[in-house]
Amino acid sequence: MNMMNQKISERAIGTREMPKADREISEQFRLAGEDWADLDAAAYILKETKKSVLAEKKQKLVDEHSLRGVKLPDSHAERMILASPDWREHIMAIAESNRKANHAWVRVEYIKMLDWERKDRNANARAEMRMTGR
Repeated sequence: MNMMNQKISERAIGTREMPKADREISEQFRLAGEDWADLDAAAYILKETKKSVLAEKKQKLVDEHSLRGVKLPDSHAERMILASPDWREHIMAIAESNRKANHAWVRVEYIKMLDWERKDRNANARAEMRMTGR
């Protein structure tokens, strides 16, 4: 990997991982933001392909019945799929993906709050020094 494609923390410390507490707030925010973006994209894809997956499963079921000479109405195929353990697992995967993305977003917001609190403490300390004449 060339140096331009490495993250700042990787270039700074080589192959050793820098402890999270030692990273700059901006680096923590960047890493948390990248993590959230990846997880959010995965959740979005699962959510947006839900209808396509259902349609593919319905078509497969209708085709299987057709090979046996049985006409399966689309509504019956859909009901069979929606009631299946496989579909329940798919819905659970979508929910889990959303949960992970939401937790990653909370981490992003938490880092922003930590930075705000640090700035607030510094501002309060400066104001106190001005009031006491130090």
